[in-house]
Parts: sequence; structure tokens; C-alpha cells
Amino acid sequence: MESQGSKREKTLFSFFKPRESASTSEGHSPSNVDISNHQPPLSKSRRVEIDLSTLERDPGIRIPIWQHPVNQRDEIRRAYIKMGPYQPKLAEYRRTNQIGNLHRSGATRWSSHFDSICSLIDMYGATISVLESIIEEGSSNSMRGEAGGCLMIMRSFEFIFTLYMMHKIMGITDLLCKALQHKSLDIVNAMDLVSTTKALLFTLREEGFDHLLVHVQSICRQNDIDIPDMNASYKRATGRSCQQKDSMTVCQHYHFDVFNSAIDFQHEELNSKFSDGAVELLILSSALEPKDNFKSFKVDDICKLAEKFYPEDFSEQEMHYLRCQLNHYKIDVLHHKSFQNMSTMTELCRGLVETKRAFSAMKHVKTALRNKMEEEFLADSMMIYIERELVEDIDSDSIIDEFYSTKHRRLQLK
Repeated sequence: MESQGSKREKTLFSFFKPRESASTSEGHSPSNVDISNHQPPLSKSRRVEIDLSTLERDPGIRIPIWQHPVNQRDEIRRAYIKMGPYQPKLAEYRRTNQIGNLHRSGATRWSSHFDSICSLIDMYGATISVLESIIEEGSSNSMRGEAGGCLMIMRSFEFIFTLYMMHKIMGITDLLCKALQHKSLDIVNAMDLVSTTKALLFTLREEGFDHLLVHVQSICRQNDIDIPDMNASYKRATGRSCQQKDSMTVCQHYHFDVFNSAIDFQHEELNSKFSDGAVELLILSSALEPKDNFKSFKVDDICKLAEKFYPEDFSEQEMHYLRCQLNHYKIDVLHHKSFQNMSTMTELCRGLVETKRAFSAMKHVKTALRNKMEEEFLADSMMIYIERELVEDIDSDSIIDEFYSTKHRRLQLK
């Protein structure tokens, strides 16, 4: 029974209590053991002190965390967190190392891609370097494949020739494209630019190919790009004999199929949008512009406009009257208050409509029965008739009350 009671009185602490060593059982006390030379065992993860001043902060230069010893990684992470984010100072880099960005092409109808082409020419070497780095370090196979395809195209003679050819063509058409985008469009200046653009494109077509070819070949030599034999036979499509319709050299292909075709396309676009008749119509119409106090107003141009483009609207007798009326109009419009400080054809048309509206209102107000009305009464009646929208909120009762308030009336209106 006593043995069972002793078993029941055992606790968890007494169960795990360490037993006395053999030396104690032999009569040796643990206090007699010499512990002066006793050293604690080495821990497996000893904490190592790190000099934070030696850590590189630039993410592009510093050693990755996984390259540090295993026992130091957590401490190095804490150190970088304490130091906070790092932004390199611009003073540490030269200006020549700042690459920049390529210009995007515009989205407007008359936008010019000239800036984009100039940017690509200036950054051609940097663009090739970026594509090469993507091929080596791209995150996916599709990205590396697209970069490889772009690099192959950009390092071809055809791409360099097309790039510098479009630089020549769009350099000529750039001024016209910008002039057509201005809100305050100068019609005469824009039409002059159309004429000069056509002339420069014609000169480039006749005399510009040889200079362009020499320049492109020098660019290809600088960038180690293969230059084809210009006297060799040009092979279309896959190069099979059945696909070759005529014998043409490589030089003739770039001259006629590429260079001349691109310039002819620009000529066709300009001729379709700015034919000779349309240009003449716009130039003659500019004589009506009220800009700079009707500085461009010309009676002869307006008469020519009516005679050439509107022959069915003006008879020979009306043409004589038109010239006389325009001479009066030229003097009167400069002193008329309604036509001062106008700059666009829209403002002039709006002013003429208001004037025509007043004369048409006089025909309705001053009829045969009202032919003897006084000028003041006529002006008041015309004001009410012309500005009908302003008097819609005025009722008849308020007018009668105002009429009675001026003086005593014998006639009762209500």
C-alpha cells in the first residue's frame, strides 16, 4: 500500500528530475568538481557582428542577400531596412550616360512622325544595346524572341535605308503638318507651304537618291551592318526563279520600288487633298479674312472668286454691281463697330448674319401700312422683333401697368 501511495504522490517535476551522477553515488560531491577550466559548448548559430558602414547601398552594385553567409543574412536584411531606401544622386553620373526615351508618334490626322524618327536615329546605338540585353536577360522566351526579331530587323540595310529615307521625306513635310494643326490657321501661308512642299519633294525625287545611298552606306559601315551588292540581281519573295518577273538590280529596287514609290505616294496625298483648284479657291477666299483690320481684303480677288467659282450665282450685270458694292464695303467695314477686332472668317460670317437679320426684320416691321412711323418707334419695334427671345418673359399686364404709371389715361385697356 505504501508503494502505491508513493507512486500516486509523484509529480511531473519529480518524474523529469535528473538523477544524481555516478560520481555522487561513489561518494564524490558535485561541489568538489573543478569547473575553472570548464567552457560552455558552442552554439550552432553564433551571432556575428556586422559593420554596417561597409554595406553597399546601391541596388545595382551591392551583393545579393543569398551570396552572404547563412548566419549573416537576417542581420544584413535588418541593416538594409534600418538604412531605408536609397536613391542615387544625379551628380554621380555623367550626362552622356542618360539615355532618355523614344518619342511616340502623334495621334492627330495631320501629325508628323518626324520627331519619332529623329529620336530613333539619335538613340540607335542605345536601342540596339537594350535589345541585346533583353535577349540575354529577358524574363520569358516570348520577350527574348521579340527582342531578337526586332534586333534582326534593325541591323539590316533595308531598315537603315528606310529610316533615313523617311527622315528626308518627313523633314520636308513637317512644316506643313504643323501649320495645318494651328487653330489660327493662316490660309495663305499654308497654301504657300503646300507649293514649296511639292517642289522640294520633286527635287528630292530627281536628285536625292545618290546622296541618300552614300549616307546610308556610311552609317552601315559604322554599325557593322552588311551592305548588299548594289549591282547584284534583286530576288523577290523567296528567290525562286518562277517568282522573278523581270531582271532588276538591288540598286534599282531601292531607287524605283522604295525611294520613288514613297515620294510618289506623298505627292498623290498632297494632290488629292490640295488640288490646284482647291488651293486657288482657298487663296481667293483668304481675301475675306478680317484679320489685322481687313488687311488682306482685295476687291479683285473677290470678284475673281465669284466669277470663276460661282458663275451661276452672279450674272454679268450683277458682277458690275458687286465691284461697286465691294468698294463701299471696303471703306465702311473699317469704321463699323460690329466688325472691329475680328480675326476669323467665323466671326465675320456671324456679324454679317446679324446685320442681314436686322435688314430682313425691317421688311417685316416697316410695311406699307407703317410707312410713316417715326424713327424712334421703328427702332423700338425692330428691337422687340429682332430680340424676341428676350421679351418672351414680359407679359402684357406688366406693360399696361407701366403705361398707366407714366400719367393719367382716359382710355381703360383692362
